[in-house]
Amino acid sequence: MFAKFRMFAVMLVVALISLAASAGAGTYSWAITYQPEAPKELR
Repeated sequence: MFAKFRMFAVMLVVALISLAASAGAGTYSWAITYQPEAPKELR
């Protein structure tokens, strides 16, 4: 029972991390694409 719950918790954490990473990458690419006046070191 506890092992099954732990496996579910691990899967939940992995899903949250991947979701946050994809959201961060989307925000980063949006900032690069639609803000040409952004500093060069952000490109």
